[in-house]
Amino acid sequence: MSGEKQSGFEYRVKHKNGSWQWHTSNSSVIRDGDGNVVSFLGIARNITERKRNERELIILNRAINQSSDAVFLINEQLTFAYVNDAACRSLGYTREELLTMGPSDIDAVITYGGAKDIMDKQFSNDSYPIFETRHKMRDGRTFPVEIGSSVVEYDGAKFSLTTVRDISERKRAEDALLEREKHSQSLLRLSRKLEQAQTYTEVMNSARDEAQAVIGYQNLWAYLFTPDKKQAKVLLAKGPVSENVMSEDGVATLTVQGDRMMEEIVETRRSLLLKMRGPMSELIRRSWKKMGNRTLVNIPIMLFDRHMGSVGGYIWG
Repeated sequence: MSGEKQSGFEYRVKHKNGSWQWHTSNSSVIRDGDGNVVSFLGIARNITERKRNERELIILNRAINQSSDAVFLINEQLTFAYVNDAACRSLGYTREELLTMGPSDIDAVITYGGAKDIMDKQFSNDSYPIFETRHKMRDGRTFPVEIGSSVVEYDGAKFSLTTVRDISERKRAEDALLEREKHSQSLLRLSRKLEQAQTYTEVMNSARDEAQAVIGYQNLWAYLFTPDKKQAKVLLAKGPVSENVMSEDGVATLTVQGDRMMEEIVETRRSLLLKMRGPMSELIRRSWKKMGNRTLVNIPIMLFDRHMGSVGGYIWG
């Protein structure tokens, strides 16, 4: 007797309750010694549950791959068992490459030992607090990320399902907010100092100190406008100490009209990024030549609503 086998044939059948169910069958044709079919042996199994799980897995995989957040499934050996499309895009690696790597390979801060410590605590407590770190791309660039994770158990093994969110935009917004707060506090301090100032030198020293605190330049120049805004009395400061400031007796005077840069500074009450262009006073040209630098930024000196003058920040160049 011999048999011809056919296995793995899948098909749907209609159940008596009206639902369609998936089945798979293995069958054999039994022949006698002369090759005649004498019987047929078939075994069928209901695989509806398996088919349902396969469909859910496909849907879940598609949904995760459409997520804007990077998703990693990390096994107990600290290697990636699964990565989604966003993970590949954010880091610049192929899926095949990432599946040979682990958390410490893509983190600019956390070492292998640090990653193992986090995983051990997560597996022991079934959770780990959300934290921030920096991820490292294939080309060496880094970016800030926020990481959240949960523990998944399957067939006796534990995995960390980790979601990674790029927080570059949020960090930039936070930095901008801190910078605005820093400037607001600086203006408040300057306003209080100017209320107590009695001389041009005291006003200039106060403005210089705040400009240094905000923009970080150690070489500054400053001038104060006359009430009619037609002239500016210049005080030069080279270095952070007050004795380097020109005395009031040695104040130089600039004519505003005809000097494009000075006219622009007088007309505005906001910080300006300036370039050497157009007609400008010979005193400023001599100052630039003498000090070997360029003015990058001018910050207005304001006393309430009065535009009193300007402080310029230098950088060597």
